Amino acid sequence: MTTGAGETLGGVLAIYDDPHVIVEAAKAIPEAVENFDEVIEALPAAVEDQQQFNNPHEPGDQYYDDFRYGWYQGYFFWFVVEMAVPAGEAGKALKSTDTMQSTVDRISTPQVQRAAQIAKQGGQTATAPVRYTRAQLSQGLQGSIGLTRDASKRVLSEVRSVGGQYQVAKHLERNDVDGNPLNQLDEGTQPAVGSTVHRGGDDTARAIATDGGGEVWRVHQMDLGVNTEALASNLMRHSDEIDVNRVVNDLETLSRADADGVGDLAQRMAAGDASNVRGAAFEAEVAVTRGADNIQELGKSNPHARGEIDIETTDGRVIEAKSGDYSTVTTGSNKYDDLSTQLGHYRDYTDVEGGTIEVAFREEPSSDVRHLLDDSQVEWRTYE
Repeated sequence: MTTGAGETLGGVLAIYDDPHVIVEAAKAIPEAVENFDEVIEALPAAVEDQQQFNNPHEPGDQYYDDFRYGWYQGYFFWFVVEMAVPAGEAGKALKSTDTMQSTVDRISTPQVQRAAQIAKQGGQTATAPVRYTRAQLSQGLQGSIGLTRDASKRVLSEVRSVGGQYQVAKHLERNDVDGNPLNQLDEGTQPAVGSTVHRGGDDTARAIATDGGGEVWRVHQMDLGVNTEALASNLMRHSDEIDVNRVVNDLETLSRADADGVGDLAQRMAAGDASNVRGAAFEAEVAVTRGADNIQELGKSNPHARGEIDIETTDGRVIEAKSGDYSTVTTGSNKYDDLSTQLGHYRDYTDVEGGTIEVAFREEPSSDVRHLLDDSQVEWRTYE
């Protein structure tokens, strides 16, 4: 039983100075209900669904039932406190070991029994565990990274699970995030902090610690038709591979120009691995350098051959963007042959649609590649 209680109350134990008192108090309230097991079984299905969502153990595992019982102890403990104190005062009642113990001491057995009956009726019971943990962890964030009370609550507000809230708090604390810049964010943006850190983990938290997370919040303000939380976290995850600030600037520029295909480009960044993110980021850079208002379409499907046209401009250029290293590519290598095949597909397009083929490189290609481009009457340019 104590295994489950310890895991359920993990976030609380990290905040208060006397874990033993907390656990004993949390156990004391449900133990005042003679038929606590019956109360558990009578609770709405949504409560058990939440327990299963939070439980890290599989049914049948030796710790599954311990965690389940401990989880319900923490849940019922919070629910009873919410029933016994004035509306909205539960967080204050539990703000320290002393006030928590005095609150518990004031709760009578009839109040516990009445709470058990109300809990079985449903209503707010399904959300009590998440409210319970959020209230405790938000207090911890106030003390550890300097978030205000209201900001810390908003940061955790969109993280659904108890375990998720705990992980967000630990990521922020472990990476020494300064809460002051987060306090300055508008109220509508602060919930994105928690949800993005929950998805991106330490990578996102480190980015926030470095520069206040400016790029993260800018991504959340974009309307690109993609999951901005996934986009922000994936950019942060690959921040060693790309210039995140440059990428966000380019996406904003293309979005303002309403460039056709920018949403699909952003989706590749949101869902791709390091290679895909690098490639999409380079395409965005080339497009902006060519002029966002000069973009006809990004990622256009080639109707005359396999594959896509990375960038088509309004002044008649079709551009293949290569973010990889072509400085040592030799005739007959796989990269050489793949490029030759792609140039043939581009030629199939321009033979029908017209236009000038260009290949964009990050750095100057090898002499073998330059000869291939010259023989194919293809222009090339480096973007550094």
